[in-house]
Amino acid sequence: MPAPSRRPLGLGHLQFEALITTARLSSNPNDFALVALLGLLGLRIFEACGSNIADLCEEHGHRVLRVRGKGGKVVLIPLPPAVAR
Repeated sequence: MPAPSRRPLGLGHLQFEALITTARLSSNPNDFALVALLGLLGLRIFEACGSNIADLCEEHGHRVLRVRGKGGKVVLIPLPPAVAR
């Protein structure tokens, strides 16, 4: 009996590029923001949806996002330029 084929758990590079391009072209700017937070920062959906503009700050000269993660732990996520915009 042949071994079952394994599928990747996440999106491939081209799939993510298509998703973020579609989100960028959306009439709702929240679509791009959510895809960027999930795909470029690797946030969980509850972390991304629980964030707001007040969570953006600067630490040691870098723009960061303060995120409350699993177990209520607060972490600072550095923002790459594409996300910071």
